[in-house]
Amino acid sequence: MENFKFQISNLKLNGEKIEILGFKKGEELEKLVAGARAIIIPSVWFENLPYSLLEAMAAGKIVIVSRIGGMKEIVKDGINGFSFKPGSSDDLASKINNLDKFDLNKIGEAARQSMKTLEEEEYYREIMEVYLSLG
Repeated sequence: MENFKFQISNLKLNGEKIEILGFKKGEELEKLVAGARAIIIPSVWFENLPYSLLEAMAAGKIVIVSRIGGMKEIVKDGINGFSFKPGSSDDLASKINNLDKFDLNKIGEAARQSMKTLEEEEYYREIMEVYLSLG
């Protein structure tokens, strides 16, 4: 953990505040997410669909994720969030430093809307369209 904190302290950020909070849950987590400008998920593991990503996007928060596993399938860079090369602190710092160049309210709303495709009825409708188009 100390090495990770050291790496973050060496990022060339334009005044952005990065906090490593560890595991949080419940009301404490909700308050932290609500007050955050962006949620960073710097995973280097091939996660399929992390719950932290779903929660943040459903709340309309800006997400910045490693371009790995299922996260790269969900987060469309500059559309409903941002992605960076896994393990690249320079690429991550670049994404953080360039947040002001985007309409973050629009991207947050796109994140919220993209979660609707994961709702059971919407997913069923979309998959049935695919099946019906095949034959």
